[in-house]
Amino acid sequence: MSSAIDRLNNKITKGKKHDYNELQNVSVYAHNTTSNDFKSLLVDDDEHLQVKNNADNLGFFGNLLNNATLNSGNTSNSADIRVMNKGFILYEDTSLGSFDGVDIELSNNNNDFYLYQTFTPIPRPTTSKREMAIHLDLNGIKRLRLRNASLVDNYLDVKASIVGSA
Repeated sequence: MSSAIDRLNNKITKGKKHDYNELQNVSVYAHNTTSNDFKSLLVDDDEHLQVKNNADNLGFFGNLLNNATLNSGNTSNSADIRVMNKGFILYEDTSLGSFDGVDIELSNNNNDFYLYQTFTPIPRPTTSKREMAIHLDLNGIKRLRLRNASLVDNYLDVKASIVGSA
């Protein structure tokens, strides 16, 4: 076994580019978390690793709330974010009189949710809305929802989405 490894090592580290009869074919694979399988890595004609320059857009508009009221202490829909590594929460409401925040809660089982952070939407009087966009690293998290953190205010006309990429 040792001599076979030495022969292969010599071919890999000491082989000549033009000595094709002596080259060993080596495949390298990476785990694809979206389809839960392995994909071979590709090299272009100039011996450079091919890189995918575009990302899939995951999620959709209103997947947390779509033009709904988020009552004091209540939560939004829970969104499945298992395939997202990076994400953005896009949020707006028409509750300009409120200065309270919105909790982002995360879960791995859709039963037990944990506070990730609280954000306070920014009032935009010219549009009569409060708005916020939050960037998140979501690696390994399965579910996300929002909670109205106000003790008294209901948030009106809430549009909230989680979108992202793998």
